[in-house]
Order: sequence, then C-alpha cells, then structure tokens
Amino acid sequence: GFRGATYDAQICMRGVRAGYCSRPMFSNLCAASCEVTEPCSGNDDLAAAELAGIWGLTANDCSGVYAAAGQDPVVQRFCPDESLRRLGTTGSIGNFSSWAAAQLV
Repeated sequence: GFRGATYDAQICMRGVRAGYCSRPMFSNLCAASCEVTEPCSGNDDLAAAELAGIWGLTANDCSGVYAAAGQDPVVQRFCPDESLRRLGTTGSIGNFSSWAAAQLV
C-alpha cells in the first residue's frame, strides 16, 4: 500500500495487527495476510458494498458499484465476474481471481 509517496510493503500485516481482517474490503485485498482459507473466486458483493458506503454510493452489490465506477481497479478486483459479464467475455474466472489475488499479497 501507499502512505503518502512511500510504498509500505507491510501494509497488510499492519492491518492484521489492527484487527482489520473482519472488514470485507481488507480481507479481500489482504487475503493471504488475513489467512482467508477460501478466497473469493468471483464477485465479492460484501467488499463492493463496503466500498460503495465509503464512496457515498447507494449500491449494495457488484452490479451497482460496477455501474458507478467500473473502471476503478479496486472495483474490478472486487467484481471480476461483473467485469467479464459487461465485457461479454467468457472463460475461467477462477484462474483470473487466483492470479489477481497473488498480485495483491
């Protein structure tokens, strides 16, 4: 994560110590650090709804959040199935989600 202009390679571990793993957004983004045994392999509506609340959106799932901010990389992370559906792409979302999860740990 970033703090100002400085990269913090330990941001996930700092969040774990602060107790953030109970938050849907944090546990999605830092799944390995939170020791999530079954990471989300598709849309994470809980994380999307939490993000919507922070942004002041009325959306409560990936469909609504994607409609409002689908180009945002965090929205794409939380809602990969919605991204593929809207792009008209088919394929194994599990492989994409596994790859994406590995990039953010």
